[in-house]
Amino acid sequence: ISMIYRVQFKKQRTYIVVLVLSFFFWILLRFVKWLPNIHYVSIYADYFYYVPMTIIPIIFFMMTLDTFYPDFKKKRMIYTILFILAYFLIALVLTNQLHYLVYKDYQFSHGENPNIEIITSSYGPLHYVALGFVGLVSLGAFITFAIGIRKQLSISQIIIVSISFLLIIIYIALFTAGVFSGIPFLRDFATCITLLLTMLLEALLSIGLIQN
Repeated sequence: ISMIYRVQFKKQRTYIVVLVLSFFFWILLRFVKWLPNIHYVSIYADYFYYVPMTIIPIIFFMMTLDTFYPDFKKKRMIYTILFILAYFLIALVLTNQLHYLVYKDYQFSHGENPNIEIITSSYGPLHYVALGFVGLVSLGAFITFAIGIRKQLSISQIIIVSISFLLIIIYIALFTAGVFSGIPFLRDFATCITLLLTMLLEALLSIGLIQN
C-alpha cells in the first residue's frame, strides 16, 4: 500500500495497483485451496491460480517497456497479443473439467489430520504451455529491463536490482526442476514469488527507477 502512495506517475501507479491486487488475490487463493472437505473449491482455486500467474509477468513487461521505451510504436499491438493469449489460456484452464488438458487424475486423500483432505493431481500438456508462456514473457521483461538500465543506473544500483532478479530466476529454476524431478523445493509458489517480486519493486523504488 505504501508503494502505491509513493509512486509519482499515474501510469506506473496503475501498474503497481494491479500488481498488488494480483498478489493479494494469489495469496487468498493459496488459503482457499486448503479449505477442508470442499472439493470443487480446492479444484477451482487451482484453476484461478493461473489468472495472477499469467497476468503478473505481463504487467511487469508493460511497466519495463513503458519506463524505458515510452515512444515505442508497437507497444499497444504487443500488449494486445499478450493479453489475448493470456485470456485464451485462462479460459482453457477454467474449463479444464471439459477436456482435462491442464490437470487430470484428481484424488482426495487424508493426511495426518483426518479432518482435512489433501488434493493431488497430475499435470496435462496445457500446464506446460502456460508455464512456457509465463517464462517467455518474464524473459522478455528481464531482457527489456536489463537493456534499459545500462545507461540510467550506477554499477552499485545495477547490482542491487540484478540480485533481486537473480533470486527470482533461481527460485523459478529450482521450482521447475522440483516439478519435473518430484523433489519439492519451497513449493508454495504464490507466496515465494509474491515476496520476491515485492522485494524487486521496493528495490526499484529505493533507487529511484520508479519515480517516487
